[in-house]
Amino acid sequence: MSFYPVPENRLFCTIPELKLRQIAGSVNLVTFNDGHVFHKAGEPVRTVLFPLKGVISILISAGTDQQVEALMVGREGIAGLPPFLGTDSIPWMVRAHTAGEAFVMDSAAFQDCLTGNPCLDSALRRYLQAVLVMLAQLAVCRGAHRIEQRCARWLLTMQDRLEASRFRLTQEFFARTLGVRRASISQAVGKLQELGAIQYDRGEFAIVERGRLEEFACPCYRLLRAELNRLFPEEAS
Repeated sequence: MSFYPVPENRLFCTIPELKLRQIAGSVNLVTFNDGHVFHKAGEPVRTVLFPLKGVISILISAGTDQQVEALMVGREGIAGLPPFLGTDSIPWMVRAHTAGEAFVMDSAAFQDCLTGNPCLDSALRRYLQAVLVMLAQLAVCRGAHRIEQRCARWLLTMQDRLEASRFRLTQEFFARTLGVRRASISQAVGKLQELGAIQYDRGEFAIVERGRLEEFACPCYRLLRAELNRLFPEEAS
């Protein structure tokens, strides 16, 4: 797969073609499977990922064997911020939530590209702001909104990242992702099915009435989507 035409990652889509050509020689296209671990917590970050398809999760330890998703990354962003921040590690795990594709850069090559490419630097600074807003808003969300609303918000975000209305996700994994009990997820999923917003069967979710799901979701979904679109307008993607 060629780097051109302009790839689907929204960060790249904001960069002029001439500046993209400075990056092209340093990227490789990789495919990944669900569950693939890109970076382990605390270990050196040797690669930077620009997802094109699929979803990558940023997971943080809850102090036990449990890990909670702090951030979901799709084609709107980057996984592997430490090289941009001038550090070499972070206490997060980066793992594929679904199968997909990404452009990958060696961290050293990435830092070299940053030096002579202010457009890339600017795009990453805007994305870093989006990440900070997401992390702050989701921290509020966990304490202020009902689990049913949080589930609706997460499912909408998953659909946005995947650009698909159907995806596989067990309730057990969903519970671990949101850091709640499985019984709570079962009740929430049941509520969303009663509303006619989703269908769930044998580990597969289907969003059948997105409008109803948006109405039921907490306001965090609309706020975060609006902020991302403000920083990276849809027409640029």
